[in-house]
Amino acid sequence: MKSINYLSLIVLFVINVTCLQAEDLRKIYINYNYSSYIYFPENLWKAELGIPKDIDAVLEGNTLKVTALREFDYTTNLTVYTKSGGVYAFFIAFNKNPQTLYQSVEENEMLNRKHMRGPKPYVKTEEELEAEQKIKEKEDAIKEAKLKEDNAILKNCEKILEEFSNAVPVAGDQKGKVVFLLYPVLAKDNYLYFVVSFENKSKIDYHIENIFTSETNRRKRFKRSAVLSNMIQPYLVYENNQDQTEEKLVRANGGEKVMVLAFKRFTIDDDKLLQWEVYEVGGERNLKTRINAKIFYDANNFE
Repeated sequence: MKSINYLSLIVLFVINVTCLQAEDLRKIYINYNYSSYIYFPENLWKAELGIPKDIDAVLEGNTLKVTALREFDYTTNLTVYTKSGGVYAFFIAFNKNPQTLYQSVEENEMLNRKHMRGPKPYVKTEEELEAEQKIKEKEDAIKEAKLKEDNAILKNCEKILEEFSNAVPVAGDQKGKVVFLLYPVLAKDNYLYFVVSFENKSKIDYHIENIFTSETNRRKRFKRSAVLSNMIQPYLVYENNQDQTEEKLVRANGGEKVMVLAFKRFTIDDDKLLQWEVYEVGGERNLKTRINAKIFYDANNFE
């Protein structure tokens, strides 16, 4: 007899919990002319409808879009599961003129997980974790190798500038009292190093917008669109003054700047030229010169 009484109490307790939860559920009205949007505090995993035939529910990130496919006269339930295992529940009903189309859900509206089981967060297998670790190790090795290579190139640039004073230019241009000179190419490992210098004898600062390097035919005239289509990008640009406020700036009244442009090793055909163009920011003192393929063949290797 006592067992029956205890059983009755348990049944009443479960019914009471269920009723309390139902009373607390938010009711969302939807229509076929408008979509109702529900925003959650975290990304969603899936949504389940009690009667899905008349309702469309679409998940995207932390947003659930609910739309009626047609008019219906019943109330059904909607259960939403988040990727972290949270569970949210609502009532869904049709309304010709829903007053609210956009609603936000707070984390405290999550159902008690002791009474409702949501999907557990995905736990990766040992094989997946091992595969991810291998990928990470490979990426770290690539980053480390690149950093080592970049440091070596920077040291090469510094060494080139230390020995630059005796260099003799092979080409150049001058406009508006700004002199641009190009020096013999140097080679080491898989890179070519070009040294360029600027001297500004005018009374107006010279701001370098860009230095374009491209391969061109001997007879072609300078044309910026052609330069851009055949442009050869430097791997690294090093200046003798690394102060960011002075970057790409040649001061007036005798200001000088020396730059080293490091390129991944390349060559050009005997009948081609390597074209250099320097464009001024907000000005027309654009500097242009060309060098032939022989410059590459005579490249000096340095230690």
